[in-house]
Amino acid sequence: MEDLIWLDLSNNNIKGSIPDEITKLSRLDYLNLSSNKLSGPVPYSFKYLLSMHTVVSLSPNKGLCGNSNSLPACQTSDTTKLLVLFIEIFFPITVVIIFARLLLVKRKYKKPELKERATNSIDVFSVWNYDGRCYD
Repeated sequence: MEDLIWLDLSNNNIKGSIPDEITKLSRLDYLNLSSNKLSGPVPYSFKYLLSMHTVVSLSPNKGLCGNSNSLPACQTSDTTKLLVLFIEIFFPITVVIIFARLLLVKRKYKKPELKERATNSIDVFSVWNYDGRCYD
């Protein structure tokens, strides 16, 4: 399929977005997707096809948008903006808070380490010489 040179899918009432996989057709010289019901942004990788001098026809698909002179710019919705805001700001902050909380809980329940007792400089082997008497 990578050796495909001519692809004409015009007037087929195809719905949905353009799949990114079309750009993997490296030998494609002609692509016609006109007069369908395509919608959504044109894949960014379509610039690869255009740089290969592939003839691409996308009109009139009223739902398509993208960074092309013949297509309207894609509008970002409030939902998309909120999602980006969440991913860039709130998610990292939440991860840091959870990590800090776990560290605090770990410290709270950590068993105290046994401290070394200070030993007098007494000969510990002097017990062997104990004769049973108590000295004052």
